[in-house]
Amino acid sequence: MGTPSYECKQVYMGLDVHREFFVASCICDGVVVKRCRMPGTAEAVISLVSKEFGGASVRAAYEAGYSGFWLYRKLAAAGIDCIVVHAASIEVSSRDTVKTDKRDSLKIAQQLSAGRLRGVRVPTEEEEQRRLLTRTREQLMNKKRRVMVQIRMRLHYFGRFPESIQRRIKLQDVEDILVGLERELQRTIGMLRDEWVELAKRIKEIDRLLVEQAKEDPLDAVYRSVPGVGPHHALLGPLKPKSELETHNFDPYLIPC
Repeated sequence: MGTPSYECKQVYMGLDVHREFFVASCICDGVVVKRCRMPGTAEAVISLVSKEFGGASVRAAYEAGYSGFWLYRKLAAAGIDCIVVHAASIEVSSRDTVKTDKRDSLKIAQQLSAGRLRGVRVPTEEEEQRRLLTRTREQLMNKKRRVMVQIRMRLHYFGRFPESIQRRIKLQDVEDILVGLERELQRTIGMLRDEWVELAKRIKEIDRLLVEQAKEDPLDAVYRSVPGVGPHHALLGPLKPKSELETHNFDPYLIPC
């Protein structure tokens, strides 16, 4: 039996994406024609398409996740039609209790071939670059909050947290409390205080960069004119979907902050 020809045919490829490898399931004319595991690179997917499905129209899909949109961009640059789908939009049967890479990729391929999947809006690299500052600021703010909680809980554990403080603890409170501590408790609280100070410096630097970034956006003043919208939320304005046609079932919370 010779090698099947997919000339002028439509092939649907579902990809289950992992850090080190991808699992692909391919469907043509309602039949699964290829299932394989490959290295986790765009080049491996492009090679599979060129070797196995020369002359075919290939449409691929994968689930949005930690890896962002680099795979989409490389496949699109290679001329492969690709969409990125929200995990919640992939249908799952109540009887489907076993989850494997092969099943996940096949599920995506089947629903893609049936026209039941729609892609999210993929931001440009420039948009993602602009979001890095706000994402990093939020991460640093979360770290600072954790340090604040660690200090408070450690002091509570030893019964050294002042009853007079009935609000969120401040850096100056820690400085005052440190004076009355001793031994390992003083050292560890001091270390956490130092971490707090360093995080505050980084956040302040990011705030400065955000102000500079906002100056490049001609619509920043418009965004900030909306009640309740501050400088950080205003920076998200340019990344909102421009129209329903552009969004393709876009979930504004998909892109991590």
